[in-house]
Amino acid sequence: MEEKYCINCGCDDNFEYIRSTASHSITKATNHYKCKNCGEEFSWTENISDDIEPEPEPKPEPEYLGCSSHSCYLEKPKGQGTNGRCHCLDGLKVNQRMKVLRLIRRLRDEIKEKGA
Repeated sequence: MEEKYCINCGCDDNFEYIRSTASHSITKATNHYKCKNCGEEFSWTENISDDIEPEPEPKPEPEYLGCSSHSCYLEKPKGQGTNGRCHCLDGLKVNQRMKVLRLIRRLRDEIKEKGA
């Protein structure tokens, strides 16, 4: 990191922050300071990229619910499916998964009753 000091009096640790202004790059800013010893104003262009979080990439909307497994709890795959268990409820504890599965079964039963 570049050492900062007052050009007028040589002071290197007694500054007051005034403001920041845009620089020539989105990863840099010009920060303006005032020396508390002599009152001289000065500025440095500083890297601010560590302070900026990159914007997350938007996730594409899925074409259907489910995980493409033939045993998917939410929706059977459209087109070619995979063998193995459903991954839609991964990350849930066993008791949470059981509650969700009971709710899904109850909703399916209600839909079948209304459609029949």
